[in-house]
Amino acid sequence: MVNLYCFRVLRLVVLLLLFAPFASGADNSNFYSQSQKVDALGSNFSAGMVTGVASGTNQVQSIVGLGVLGLVFEAMMAMSNPPNTIDGVTYTEVYGFGKRIFSGTSYVSGIDGGITAGILPTEIRAPLLIYPVGPVTLEIDGGARVMADVSVQNMSVIGIPASLSSLGVTMSADASAAGFLEGYAKLLVIRGGVGGQLDIIDAQSNLNARITFDGNKPLVMINAMVQFLKGRVYAFLDYFNLFSSNGWTRLLDNNLYLWNGYCYSFGNLSCPAK
Repeated sequence: MVNLYCFRVLRLVVLLLLFAPFASGADNSNFYSQSQKVDALGSNFSAGMVTGVASGTNQVQSIVGLGVLGLVFEAMMAMSNPPNTIDGVTYTEVYGFGKRIFSGTSYVSGIDGGITAGILPTEIRAPLLIYPVGPVTLEIDGGARVMADVSVQNMSVIGIPASLSSLGVTMSADASAAGFLEGYAKLLVIRGGVGGQLDIIDAQSNLNARITFDGNKPLVMINAMVQFLKGRVYAFLDYFNLFSSNGWTRLLDNNLYLWNGYCYSFGNLSCPAK
């Protein structure tokens, strides 16, 4: 069964990561995390990724959290419990936005040892945001579009005697989320708008954990790559002009956020070349 205490602790970790002002690196050889946050329109966009084996457990976890215009979402959580008996059966659960979308068992490699689950493209909406652009007050609609895939492979090797056995799980997770903003208003001879898209997170992680019956610590290998917050948010203001070809002349075109983003890598995965 799922360790509910561990579930709550990890959820708290993600929420704390999303509000961390700086990215955090590898906490130890069994655990890796990164996060970033930026401000735009007086609110914020943020993202965090956690992957590894939490201290004191053998549970393999990959978690992606999002912050969109001040709201925090736990976009994906995947957990797999390595076998704790000689039968070699492992149990996996995958959650999307707090709802369980998959649960099941798998057996030793070669005997139905693989599990694949995904979060279909999902759109989440944030409450309307009021933002002034010159003399025009806009109601800005915003949110994020999210998708993710998780695959788990049971790599346990059962031997006799039990001391020759090793219990292994590999977990691969890919998750991406893009934020969007759109708002437009017209006031007599003035019109204004806000728009933009932000690639909040594009994360990949490959996790390989092996536990033996001889009392040694788990052997964990982590490869990860995560990109944060690439995109543009802008505001514009036009005034009506009879002599313009389309009737409007641009008075203001201002980047509220423009950044190539952040990228971090760990292990054998690397950031794309710029």
